[in-house]
Amino acid sequence: MPVVWPTLLDLSRDECKRILRKLELEAYAGVISALRAQGDLTKEKKDLLGELSKVLSISTERHRAEVRRAVNDERLTTIAHNMSGPNSSSEWSIEGRRLVPLMPRLVPQTAFTVTANAVANAAVQHNASLPVPAETGNKEVVVCYSYTSTTSTPTSTPVPSGSVATVKSPRPASPASNVVVLPSGSTVYVKSK
Repeated sequence: MPVVWPTLLDLSRDECKRILRKLELEAYAGVISALRAQGDLTKEKKDLLGELSKVLSISTERHRAEVRRAVNDERLTTIAHNMSGPNSSSEWSIEGRRLVPLMPRLVPQTAFTVTANAVANAAVQHNASLPVPAETGNKEVVVCYSYTSTTSTPTSTPVPSGSVATVKSPRPASPASNVVVLPSGSTVYVKSK
């Protein structure tokens, strides 16, 4: 009987190592997620994770990072809260704490820092001059279509080469501060309540 499907793929040893490592990390992350969703971190779960980390070659730092990820996952926390009650994250938080605390990071300085700060300050000043959102929320928008010819009407103008060009008439200006003329030619009246 002929073989219809290849029994082995054309993968190098390095590609196989990468795929195997990815599978190990995904499997460990999946187990951590499932155990976190179950609730408290018990001695049996710690022992299981210890054995699993040896079999899957998971370092202590990677283990703690996965535990921190699971502790900070809202979905897993919600499931654990509903399945086993509140206060099921304290042991998990202790298990996931860092061995060496993170060093505080400095504010990054680039060639654009001065420009970015100037633009940010200008935006803050502009925003401070605007009305508060509570004052702008009581606007009523009424859409009225004007009956005058405010739409663009194409006119034909002969071009010296003998072809025809289309020229659009300019849009008229808004007649009052509470009227906005849209590009389509329709007029929108904005009035306060």
